[in-house]
Amino acid sequence: MNRKTGSSDADQRTLHEVYLWPFARSVEAGVGSIMCSYNRLNGTFACEDDYTMNTVLKGELGFKGFVQSDWAATMSTTPSVNAGLDMTMPGDITFESGDSYFGPNLTKAVNDHEVKEERVTDMATRIVAAWYKMGQDKG
Repeated sequence: MNRKTGSSDADQRTLHEVYLWPFARSVEAGVGSIMCSYNRLNGTFACEDDYTMNTVLKGELGFKGFVQSDWAATMSTTPSVNAGLDMTMPGDITFESGDSYFGPNLTKAVNDHEVKEERVTDMATRIVAAWYKMGQDKG
């Protein structure tokens, strides 16, 4: 699938009645991270989809963990971060390039007032909280 043109489209009712249940059960079970994908959802890249990540996942489902991208599924800095993406994987825009949508680009977005500092604090808190919740600080 061409990730620049393909889109999985579903209205809100279908999303809630059919597709959301496995994610709701995962949140209830205490999962620490959920991954956004390469494809588009209703025309928006999944890792830039404010409705699914902020409104539904973090809002309606009360997800306290972090959202990470599939490897190389991040397509931007400001749209992705403001839409709820907390961690980009593997970090590079293209594999082994040494550049990133996060890092210096995220710092610039905060300095340019495109991303609120509180949002970056939320990102870090979600990641570190999941690390502790899963006992990664032990052993």
